[in-house]
Amino acid sequence: MRKKTQDIRCLQMIGTFPLRGVAWDYCKYAVGLEQLGLEVYYLEDSGDPTYAFVPSTETFEVDPDYGAAFLQESLAAFSETVGTPRKEPVK
Repeated sequence: MRKKTQDIRCLQMIGTFPLRGVAWDYCKYAVGLEQLGLEVYYLEDSGDPTYAFVPSTETFEVDPDYGAAFLQESLAAFSETVGTPRKEPVK
């Protein structure tokens, strides 16, 4: 792998819409950019941070736990580094 020289923020909505097709689509952007040698930071950008879709009930709910767990599992499945939580804030 090439040395990473730039960083990029991917604004996606996997946690808001925790569906396998959505995860596959958006993770491919992050992983592709990472493979090009960029330092990729994933940021959840739903536009409304208070609601997340829950497939089992087919409703939007206030509790983000299901979406957050799905997001972490999805990113980890595609990349060891994109799905790794950072201790320091992204500037």
